[in-house]
Amino acid sequence: MQPSNAAKHLYSLRTATRCFSSPSWAVDVPTVPVASTHEVLNQSTAMPDINLYKQDQCLQDAIRQFGGSTFENQLLKFGNYAGTEATRRRHRDANDFPPILRNFDKHGRRVDQVDYHPAYHALFASAIAAEVPSLAHRHKGAEHAHTAMAALFSMQYQADYGVSCPVSALRSSLSLIEYNDEAHTIRVCS
Repeated sequence: MQPSNAAKHLYSLRTATRCFSSPSWAVDVPTVPVASTHEVLNQSTAMPDINLYKQDQCLQDAIRQFGGSTFENQLLKFGNYAGTEATRRRHRDANDFPPILRNFDKHGRRVDQVDYHPAYHALFASAIAAEVPSLAHRHKGAEHAHTAMAALFSMQYQADYGVSCPVSALRSSLSLIEYNDEAHTIRVCS
């Protein structure tokens, strides 16, 4: 009696599984040197760490022409952060791992929670720490603070556009909310 095709296939799968599950199978595989086919010339080198503010002469000229020079140290500091490989890596991670909606917890209770990659939170926290959305509000009365804040936003968009939406929404909401330090109250402005 001849074995069926399915039986032959099952036998070959078992044989292959046995061969590859053996700890010594990799020793018997000969190594083949990789041959170079040609030199690749159309690929750019890795981008070095740069200061996005120092690299952008137009942005520097605009800050000097329209005010905002008071905040130049802050712009240099954020430009240095925004142009690093670590920031670019966070940007890639935040975009490679999109948010995950969790409708229910492990017990089946409705939670409607959105989980973000830690890189997303790091980028958002860095923008907040650099006063990207709040510079003009935190330095009320400072001349041309809005100009400097616009420059921060420009560098933020270059560093990561993903968190720029909630950062700009936060900036918009700050115009509607006023915090009174003395009374420790929040008032919605109309």
